[in-house]
Amino acid sequence: VDANVDWSRYTKVQLKRGTVEFRENWVRDQQQLNSNIIRESDIERVKTDLADMLEKALKRNLSAREAYALTDESGADVLRFTPGIVELDIYSPDFMRNYSGHELTNSQGSMVLVLDISDSVSGEVLASAVQKQQADGDGYFDSATRGTNMTAFRRMTQNWNDWLFAMLEKIRAGELE
Repeated sequence: VDANVDWSRYTKVQLKRGTVEFRENWVRDQQQLNSNIIRESDIERVKTDLADMLEKALKRNLSAREAYALTDESGADVLRFTPGIVELDIYSPDFMRNYSGHELTNSQGSMVLVLDISDSVSGEVLASAVQKQQADGDGYFDSATRGTNMTAFRRMTQNWNDWLFAMLEKIRAGELE
């Protein structure tokens, strides 16, 4: 957080489209360890789905707070949020497999969520937020499906959003540097 910023002057947020990147060697590991057949179209679908989910969660949280209004325009009172997911690790993806059956897992995976907050006019980065999220496991193995994976990643995204906006409120109040 840039301690020299007057955060109270910002009342609007311009939200950029989030990016999603898998953990290094994720595809190779999945194909070797789990015999999953992973096509480029599978990877692009997951990236699009998670970017959409991240955007919806941020918009929902921004709309629920009176401190910021969403805008598409740059301006002196506008922050630019540039979110992303890196190190995405889906433990048991629900893609086409070269065998009949299903996989069991005690967690859906993990990801690191990042956000750069910058001045929309100058582009200067004013704050950065980074947090690793791990899907909650209840200690029991369960079938991994697209639905269970999306539910887990939706929960992780919301947990991150809750943390993020609590930190933003502390920054605006001058309680966090």
